[in-house]
Amino acid sequence: MKKNDLYPSSLFEQKKAFRIAALSSRDLISEEQRKQKSILITGRLCGMSAVKDACLWFVYVSFRSEVETRSLIELLLAEGKHVSVPSIDRSTKTMSASLVTSMESDLVPGSLGILEPAAGRLKPVESSAIDVVIAPGAVFAIDGFRIGYGGGCYDRFLRKCPAVTIGLAFDMQVVGHVPHDERWDAPLDYIVTETRLIECKSLRNK
Repeated sequence: MKKNDLYPSSLFEQKKAFRIAALSSRDLISEEQRKQKSILITGRLCGMSAVKDACLWFVYVSFRSEVETRSLIELLLAEGKHVSVPSIDRSTKTMSASLVTSMESDLVPGSLGILEPAAGRLKPVESSAIDVVIAPGAVFAIDGFRIGYGGGCYDRFLRKCPAVTIGLAFDMQVVGHVPHDERWDAPLDYIVTETRLIECKSLRNK
């Protein structure tokens, strides 16, 4: 049984509507604006006390109009951090982490054009060893729940990963609430935008 089969149809359709609207708006951000906003987001992320002592990072590789992360990956590698990126098995819709030491030699375009570990360069790491997860998304709520791209890979991964979880978003992607199902959707601890750091976990506990 697929995850979508377990959702009430209304919830699935609500998420789909949120996703379509948010991605349409995000795509309107110019390349120059996206670059500048991403620089601000990266700076705010790296200044967080929650990531100060993190050794092993899991970072999505940015694609299209997402908050840019390639420079973040390069920065972390230059600082001697261990960095892993998503490796997705599309036949099972599961995601695992694979270490990278060089974006140029370790990553190749996958079936969707997203950079991912080359078959011969896979270096799996256990999710339990990861200190920080940097997650993408289409829409983020201030309580940490997010709407991704519909595959469910991140929610399944996050639910078994004890790391600090952080979403990177442009301000226009953050809303007060998103439709979600707590049985399946994994909330984030923080959201970082170009103007603010949102401590989602504390908001959920109120």
